[in-house]
Amino acid sequence: MHGLAPEYLKDLIDMKQNNTTYSLRSNDSSFKLNAPSIKTFKTLGDRCFMIAAPKLWNALPQELREEPNMDIFKRRLKTYLFKKHFNC
Repeated sequence: MHGLAPEYLKDLIDMKQNNTTYSLRSNDSSFKLNAPSIKTFKTLGDRCFMIAAPKLWNALPQELREEPNMDIFKRRLKTYLFKKHFNC
């Protein structure tokens, strides 16, 4: 998102583009990643980086995805994951 990833990872993912002129919450594609539209096996294919990374990233809350500061992002991500895991 912010150009901090190594080139070999940047090549595996691409940003989602909003093609509609309407401003709907369901069409909000800010800071989302495209998941490739290829058929994968459930056991191995869905675990590869280019499939799993967009699914996991897009599942994060929008305010977390939009955080520009890396240190604050890490702190909020850790808090989010702990709350999700321990059902707080």
